[in-house]
Amino acid sequence: MIEVRAGTTPSLAPPVFAALEGATYMRAEVRPSLGEPDGLLRAVAAGELDGAVVPLGEVPDGTRALRLGHDRLVLVVPRGIDPVGPGRRGLSGRRVVLYAHVDAGALAARLERAGAEVRRAVTAQTALAMARRSGTPAVVPGSTALWGAWEEAVPSPVGARVPLGLVVPVADSAAGHVLRSSVLALRGAVPGPRKASAGRAPSGG
Repeated sequence: MIEVRAGTTPSLAPPVFAALEGATYMRAEVRPSLGEPDGLLRAVAAGELDGAVVPLGEVPDGTRALRLGHDRLVLVVPRGIDPVGPGRRGLSGRRVVLYAHVDAGALAARLERAGAEVRRAVTAQTALAMARRSGTPAVVPGSTALWGAWEEAVPSPVGARVPLGLVVPVADSAAGHVLRSSVLALRGAVPGPRKASAGRAPSGG
């Protein structure tokens, strides 16, 4: 059986690895790795990983990217707290928990300029846990779909659209072929952000 060393970020891990397991069943064994995008890309370029699903920017020499979809940030608001007003100024004076795949520092600065008190989290799951515990809004990637029925998700006032892709070495290999043949399954698992609307939130685990 072919061994496939695949990586992704913690927040994308549930849909990515579930899709890979389904797409490669009985023909490959997936060895999962978690990390931040830059480290995963370096591992693919160095031959330490056969591929990685990451937010796309520049990819290293010797690798290529297969586009899977895109992601947008959403503002998740626990029910029972004061509603958030429209626009960026709706967050003025509010504590906000933030997790983003990329450019978190720049996004935090934009939230702070809008008057928010920002707390950064290491994963989307952590951001939502912090928000629930403190009764504050959270800004997280929409594709993670981790909010529950007791919360509502609306477009983030500091929107950011980030492409997601599978990065693999240019050089062909059996493991690389398995990953490339799984692209359709990955696109179905990470299609981009779910539609976020006030008063109705996608359920998630």
